[in-house]
Amino acid sequence: MAPLRVQVAAFAAMVAVQLNISGSFASNEATNRTAADNDKPLSTSPFPSLFGGSALGDLDKMLQSSFSSFFGGFGALEGMFRSESSPLSLSLVEGDNDSCQIRIRGGSEGGLAKGVKVGIDTARHVLQASFHHEERQRSEDGEQRRSFLSQAVHVSTSLALPERCIGSAGALMLGYGGYMVSSDGSNGLVILPSSVSLEQAAERGEMPKGVAEAIARGDQQAVGELSDMQQCLAAGFTTEQCVKLGGKKPGVALVDSAEGGQIPVPRLDVSLDVLN
Repeated sequence: MAPLRVQVAAFAAMVAVQLNISGSFASNEATNRTAADNDKPLSTSPFPSLFGGSALGDLDKMLQSSFSSFFGGFGALEGMFRSESSPLSLSLVEGDNDSCQIRIRGGSEGGLAKGVKVGIDTARHVLQASFHHEERQRSEDGEQRRSFLSQAVHVSTSLALPERCIGSAGALMLGYGGYMVSSDGSNGLVILPSSVSLEQAAERGEMPKGVAEAIARGDQQAVGELSDMQQCLAAGFTTEQCVKLGGKKPGVALVDSAEGGQIPVPRLDVSLDVLN
């Protein structure tokens, strides 16, 4: 039996030949017709179709069926050619114009647990999330037939952060900002300090004035004077969320490398399930 890549290449070549023949013939047919021929029906191709006379409009359906049958013969290996059920995505929490919280959708269950990386391009004020996953499967059919198949998936997405979001290197180095992942690895939440929320809290007397600027520049002495509840609020959580967190800002569990020259956003040591 020919290797998998050879079979796929042969199948793709056959499709390409069919499309080329059909396209060339259609072009010649249109060129050779004259004004007097416009009332005559188009003649059929003198070449038999490689697909049993099927119209080109039905090609897509036929290809889907062919590929499904082709990969179906490999049993468990079929799943390796399927992309995630939904792509990796970032989106601001709807209806919240004060805080800076961004939802991460990771596709199928466990998608974010496969090695998601979150970083901020401070020059462009852009948040980026990505994950790289490699999967290998081995099948055996007796002692003489063994096959190995591997697949590498790299997905990334980005989101321009609103001006209120504080994603400076100083803030992240102090642990003000991070992301949480749900227990099933399908959803995540990025939490960053918000200048709007901090200024509103300062006006209510709940936070000292100038705290937003202190966090942005990474002033450890200034933020060290905040109470536990104030530090939780300063990190970007709402009052309700801080109550669920026990009135304390979550700690940092992991700081992974980010792509390019981005500043990595740390993963927090609390599951997103706590906030739900």
